[in-house]
Amino acid sequence: MVTYSIKAGTTDVSVVIRIIDSTDGTPETGVVFNTSGIDLEYRREGAVSTDITEATLSALSDAHADGGFLHIGNGYYRLDLPDAAVAAGSVGVLVHGIVTGMVVIGCYVQLVAYNPFDTIRLGLTALPNAAADAAGGLPISDAGGLDLDDLKADINTIDDFLDTEVAAILADTNELQTDLADGGRLDLLIDAILLDTGTTLDDLIDTEIASIITTLGTPAGASISADIAAIEAQTDDIGAAGAGLTAVPWNAAWDAEVQSEVADALAVYDPPTNAELVSEIDAVQTDIAALPTAAENADAIWDEDATGHQTQGSFGQAIGDPGADADTIWALANTNLNATVSSRASQTSLDTVDDFLDTEIAAILEDTGTTLDDLIDTEIAAIKAKTDNLPADPADASDIASSFTTLSAKVDTIDDFLDTEITAIKTVTDLLNAAQAEPTGAPDANETPLEKLGYIFMALRNKLTVTSSAKSFYDDGGNVEWSKSLSDDSTTYTENEGA
Repeated sequence: MVTYSIKAGTTDVSVVIRIIDSTDGTPETGVVFNTSGIDLEYRREGAVSTDITEATLSALSDAHADGGFLHIGNGYYRLDLPDAAVAAGSVGVLVHGIVTGMVVIGCYVQLVAYNPFDTIRLGLTALPNAAADAAGGLPISDAGGLDLDDLKADINTIDDFLDTEVAAILADTNELQTDLADGGRLDLLIDAILLDTGTTLDDLIDTEIASIITTLGTPAGASISADIAAIEAQTDDIGAAGAGLTAVPWNAAWDAEVQSEVADALAVYDPPTNAELVSEIDAVQTDIAALPTAAENADAIWDEDATGHQTQGSFGQAIGDPGADADTIWALANTNLNATVSSRASQTSLDTVDDFLDTEIAAILEDTGTTLDDLIDTEIAAIKAKTDNLPADPADASDIASSFTTLSAKVDTIDDFLDTEITAIKTVTDLLNAAQAEPTGAPDANETPLEKLGYIFMALRNKLTVTSSAKSFYDDGGNVEWSKSLSDDSTTYTENEGA
């Protein structure tokens, strides 16, 4: 990621971003301002991301236009930032974005209070606008070892010494004017002294000047006053209490130090790679594919052993275990049908009755003198008269009707239960094939499985931003739904619970 340093409030700023293929990482050279899925944004520190309205440029030499976007070469693109992105009030702005099927490698613009492109004083008005050691510029020490504090102390010492000496001279001369002969005239007194000592005035002055120079030291310039003036000219830029030294010019060593700190911070940030994102999505799709289908759910229900589900009123109890519950469908059908069939006469008993009837009928026919056909017709007519009033089934109709009424009630209960359970199962399984709205807010610990899948999908699909202190998760509309605060003590990198 490219990093820039620009003075906050600079207008018409253009940056360079790169776009590569999301699969093989090769440069994308055909992206334009309205390519499908393009969405470029900027985020100022401490604020949310702001969308950039992309616009086309006719040539790379075009004047700045907010949102202007054009390919430079080898996957690098010019992007013209809105002035609001680099306005004063923030320490930096991240430029990022997405394009369908591609990866956008953005840039970071550090917003500073100085002008990195001012080669004289970096735009710092507290410093003189001239090169060092030039007219109006900062003083330097050609030989090295210049200590301004010591120099100032020496000047103060000389100033104090001169004040003391001048005051003493004034006191002495005032006294001379009063006390000495010749009215205190210094010229007459000097003439008298020279006459007495046999010296000339020039010799006396030379001797006294030599004595003063010995005391004060030989001036570096034309005179001591010239040296003092030169020192004052150099120290005026220092200001009271060193105020002029607070804005120190930027230098290459400091720039290297800042770049090193930024590189260390970027090294700590470990965003997921494309392979890691693909792996997470594949894992979610595998989990979804492993969910049972509606047919598998139905098979599991119908194949379940009903004897293990004997709660009163349940489907398992209605099908039931005939050995454990006489009110089950199986027990009722088995008991009633067995009782009805077993209560009928056996074949042996019927054969005995038939033989008895044959013997008795033959005797009756012989006694009455009737024929067998007449007797049979008469008897059959009598039997038919009786049997016409009987049900077609030889069993008692009321018993059968009662059994089937009970069986019908049980079947209705089972049918209602199955309808309710299948409807409930279908309601759940239908959700697996239906589109679901995104969950909102921070996820709770006890979310439903579908809500949990929704949060995972949002984290993998939607925009995600990471700063030095927070990781923020966005919904499809570009709004922050929840965030996780981040910390790093140089030993452990921690992502706290989302909120």
